[in-house]
Amino acid sequence: MSAVEISIVVPSYNGSRYILALKEGICNQNIEKFECILVDDGSTDDTKLVFSKITDTRFKYYYQPNAGVSAARNNGLKLALGNFILFFDVDDVMPPDFLRSRMNALMTNQAIDFVSGPVSKVTEGKSIGTGFRGAGKDGIEEILLYKQDVVTCPSNYLFRAEFLRRNHLTFNTRLSSTADRYFLIECYQRGNGICNGNITPLHYNVHQGSMSATLTPALVKDNEVFYNELCSHALIPSGIYKKSLLLGMFILAASHFKIRQLKSAIVYGVKGFWVSPLKFIGLLVKRKF
Repeated sequence: MSAVEISIVVPSYNGSRYILALKEGICNQNIEKFECILVDDGSTDDTKLVFSKITDTRFKYYYQPNAGVSAARNNGLKLALGNFILFFDVDDVMPPDFLRSRMNALMTNQAIDFVSGPVSKVTEGKSIGTGFRGAGKDGIEEILLYKQDVVTCPSNYLFRAEFLRRNHLTFNTRLSSTADRYFLIECYQRGNGICNGNITPLHYNVHQGSMSATLTPALVKDNEVFYNELCSHALIPSGIYKKSLLLGMFILAASHFKIRQLKSAIVYGVKGFWVSPLKFIGLLVKRKF
């Protein structure tokens, strides 16, 4: 067994203003045998300089030319030595007992490969919403059918390192904002995950700088690739295939319409209508997306 209990992999692009708060949150976790691997994804700010002020050798800095958050997480995973792995975003907040409560949940239930807990959304340090959570035991269905209270941010999920490595699970580098959902779907396909409502919540930072805060052509394209990857790798369960695909095509049609890519909006609208004409019309009427 590794001398490192938990490896915290932190991808960061121009996130220097969050680094010292991240260090403080980790050091307040009442865990000694940890490592924090910050993977600098080609930052142009003073990330390296700020990190150099941390003298605790458990905090490790690695630089990569800008390749995206998925590549940064994958490189951090390659370097990780811990028995447990947490992919934590640099701007999220770890309340006291955040790590220990997740570790205890896994150590007391050997049948579980990864665990999440409640989520509180914050901005500028202030709560803007509670009642959210990670995906539960029916995670694939909850993610693909966009259950409203489910948050797929990786910061909330603690994994057994052995489970990830045995199944060769990494983040899809073809994806950006949807990589979180895709990764979790693959994890649920190969293992068992739960949401434990009694463990310490994640404080999930939501701000204008967030990758998915604004609808852009790049974000819409990312969702297109997400559905292409799901279908090409047969990751949508047969029991929800039509419902999931209907939602996906509707979301893509609506997204293309909003960014004034009308030809693509029509294409995805036709695809959604073909999946289920009446239900597609029902979504249009309700504007449920």
